[in-house]
Amino acid sequence: MTDKPRILLVDLSSLWWAAYHVNAENGLHSARAATLAGVKRAMGDGHDTVAICCDSGRSFRREIYPEYKAQREKQPEAAYGELQKTKERLEADGFLLWESPFMEADDVIATACKIARDRGHEVRVVSSDKDLLQLLGPGVDVLRSHTWEVWDSRKVVEKIGIDSGQLGDFLALKGDASDNIPGCPGIGDKRAAELLTKYETLDRVYEALDAGKEVATQSIEKSLRENRAKVELSRKLVALRFDVPIMFDDLFKERKPQPLTEEIAFRHEAAAVEAIENANRMLAEQDETALVYSAPSDSVTSLSLRDVVMQKKMIAECMRAVMKKGEHYGVVPGTNSKPSLFKAGADTLGFMFRLRAEYDLDKAVNEPGYIYYRVRCKLTHIPTDRLVATGMGSCNSRENKYKRTAPKKCPKCNAEAIIIGNPEYERDPAFKGGWLCHGKRGGCGAKFKATDEAITGQAPSVADPSDLDNTILKMAMKRARVDATLTGTSAGDFFTQDIEDLDVQLEGDE
Repeated sequence: MTDKPRILLVDLSSLWWAAYHVNAENGLHSARAATLAGVKRAMGDGHDTVAICCDSGRSFRREIYPEYKAQREKQPEAAYGELQKTKERLEADGFLLWESPFMEADDVIATACKIARDRGHEVRVVSSDKDLLQLLGPGVDVLRSHTWEVWDSRKVVEKIGIDSGQLGDFLALKGDASDNIPGCPGIGDKRAAELLTKYETLDRVYEALDAGKEVATQSIEKSLRENRAKVELSRKLVALRFDVPIMFDDLFKERKPQPLTEEIAFRHEAAAVEAIENANRMLAEQDETALVYSAPSDSVTSLSLRDVVMQKKMIAECMRAVMKKGEHYGVVPGTNSKPSLFKAGADTLGFMFRLRAEYDLDKAVNEPGYIYYRVRCKLTHIPTDRLVATGMGSCNSRENKYKRTAPKKCPKCNAEAIIIGNPEYERDPAFKGGWLCHGKRGGCGAKFKATDEAITGQAPSVADPSDLDNTILKMAMKRARVDATLTGTSAGDFFTQDIEDLDVQLEGDE
């Protein structure tokens, strides 16, 4: 360990394009929101010194190999425009951005990582790009943003079977379809790892091959010889640069969050800014009051009645600006773009008020047949770094929705497709409330009485414990986040109602 701050190097390109492809159907603003949320999630407790690293135009690798990433579909100009807004938003929030002409974010990160290690800092890289795993070593780990799993050198050995220092040669041998890097045809992950385990480096593989030694099967050896130039080219393409001109000392300069402009603010934030102005005008016409509202004990300061009234007014203004009939805020996963509930929700409120969520595990029970989590969520105001509110949330495996069991097997066809019938809709009186071997689940369509022991006598089979554990923990975190958000923004349940319940209010506002 070192007493110097850890350096967090965030690959903005990786976060942005992943968010864009997932959220594009919900609107580009959703991709921007997801990207900013990813940055904040990567920050964890917020004690790291952070730099956001970006691509900048055409990569020098295209000069070496014109086909580099050439297979990728050109994205709409609006997506690049929204990426630029995301950069501006991050700068307004006080983040340092690094980019350099013709360089990719990978090279900026590699250069910054080397300088940081030379100066005694520990480094965490945030990216889903496997090329950056080459940087792993003492004092350096990678938070893989597609899974949010932290990798170190040991993880590379465990997952890939080689040392992190061999990754450049590994990628050169196997190629990379996503970046259009050719590699050596016929060699995949397993074969590349075997060759490097035996010979350590790519150069030694070819030295053994040139010496007439048997390094692999005849077909692989033939491919290695015929594609040597492609392999060498691939090694150049995957190699990281460590000479990007960056001002490393800028990391430690003070940067204060700036007021958001209309161009880079979310629609919800713009509404909040306008609402504050409206609330201030209304309050200016009222008499000052000495009444004081007792804030929660973990808040930084008490709020005056004036503060509370203003916050309430702001919520009302934001509701009118945000919750419009005919709009929705995302889609339900797995439902082919079915709109989710027409509500702003805790995430939207968090972005609107610029709140960062942090979670602490308050209690955990994981016993055979019973899982329980209680989580505390703390919301911090990003511009001022002040604690706004805390909330608690819990979830356990005895809640009805989590008593998940595997499907029962059909006594006739043995398919795991048995479902219980609904007596209100079952037309055949003999089978009301009985069992059905559901055809859409691969069953035979047979019906059985509710008391049929061939089905009721089957031993229950619980869902995958690890999956259930993760689901319950996430639900506890979600409930804690909602609890903290409703407290911190003075928003009641009224704010999260379905839009159908608000027809009267909306009709009066439009």
